[in-house]
Amino acid sequence: MTIDTDPRAALTARQLLAAENPPSVLGEKAIPYKPECVASVRGFVRDIARDWGVLEEIREVVELLTSELVTNAIVHGRGYRDELAVHVAVYREGRIMVVEVHDGNRNAPVVTIPGEDGESGRGMALVAGLARSWGFRDTRLGKAVFFELLAWP
Repeated sequence: MTIDTDPRAALTARQLLAAENPPSVLGEKAIPYKPECVASVRGFVRDIARDWGVLEEIREVVELLTSELVTNAIVHGRGYRDELAVHVAVYREGRIMVVEVHDGNRNAPVVTIPGEDGESGRGMALVAGLARSWGFRDTRLGKAVFFELLAWP
């Protein structure tokens, strides 16, 4: 079963917001396509959220959703150029924290609801359910998948 969303509409809204209030880059990190590197990205976004005064409960959500997107990028995101890394960028757009994960695959992310016994496939459903909004865009070398959270009062 697929959840019906329009992640490209969220991107349009994000582009309009960015035009009025340009985002601040809070941090960027690149990792190889290796599952053991997901933990370092969780620490990276956790530290950024703490340093910039994001509430504790939002920090946990940032860490969880980033972990899901990075895991998806590692599992499904490798493109034609294997030397490319997974790239993570964290932005502030007013009161909104945006986390964007770039990979080398142009295929759109799929939000599904797995069966009760399914051991995988819940990542994008978590992102869709917990984020203020999410979306993706094509890039020169693949795609970028992002989520937004209201992080500051």
